[in-house]
Amino acid sequence: VGLAATSAVVTAVIGLAAQETLKNLFAGISLQVDSPFEEGDWVDLGSTTGVVTSLRLMTTRVRGLDGSITVVPNSRIAVDGLRRFKPEEPVGQIIELGLDYNLPPRQAIELLQRTLQHNRKVLRHPTPKVWVTSFADSSIIYNLLTWQASALELRQLKSTVLEQIWYALHRIDQSIPYPVRDIRTKPSPARLPSSEITSLQKQKL
Repeated sequence: VGLAATSAVVTAVIGLAAQETLKNLFAGISLQVDSPFEEGDWVDLGSTTGVVTSLRLMTTRVRGLDGSITVVPNSRIAVDGLRRFKPEEPVGQIIELGLDYNLPPRQAIELLQRTLQHNRKVLRHPTPKVWVTSFADSSIIYNLLTWQASALELRQLKSTVLEQIWYALHRIDQSIPYPVRDIRTKPSPARLPSSEITSLQKQKL
């Protein structure tokens, strides 16, 4: 009985210790059979973004923009999912921007569209688009949908687009608005000198 109980405890301990390993193993087999991505694909796992360098039974390795390699357990990919971009497919991104209320929306949309057309890295097909999303406290919020040839240059394209928009706004005497707070203090009630207060108290008595 003692030997059986000990064996059961050891089996339970080994089973709990190997639980994550088995999850990663079966997830790796599933990913290799299903093939949702391949080596060389650009993937976005939320906290990890980069190019897949290898897919193994237990882990997937992703090279980031800074050159570092992130080892991702396959069970995490199987549960959380990912966004995949093929090297030969166009990649889109949405850039959010707030412009001043003094700039009419139609004029702002035309300015933003011209800016995207003048950027050589923005693809003409699919067609880039601009639209109004909301009216914020200090600005009108616009979304810019841009397309480019490679996911490796997403941040660089966004930087060049925002830089061109800044110059385009300054050419028409416009700027990027920012919240303005108006703080008003309430004056404290006038206080009588202590000598006058004492005199009033004596008069009442």
